[in-house]
Amino acid sequence: MTVDEAEDLQMDPEHVWVGTAQDDAVANNTSDYTLGRDPTLGGFGGNNFEVDTHGHSGYWDSGPYGPSESLATRTPRCRGWKRVPR
Repeated sequence: MTVDEAEDLQMDPEHVWVGTAQDDAVANNTSDYTLGRDPTLGGFGGNNFEVDTHGHSGYWDSGPYGPSESLATRTPRCRGWKRVPR
């Protein structure tokens, strides 16, 4: 993100979702240099979600038992649903 707060994205902050895998090298190593402050650290606004995958592209992984929770909940969030079905 290159903005300081979710509301700076010129959309309703309730439609902004942020989450980072613990070992996401892009987020962990470049946030303060090229992408701005890490929005998951608090004070950004929007909705934080827990990430249950690894690495920068792991958000899209599907395992032997189906998609990761991060992947399974992506569609409802993108569609603007306030409640994510479990």
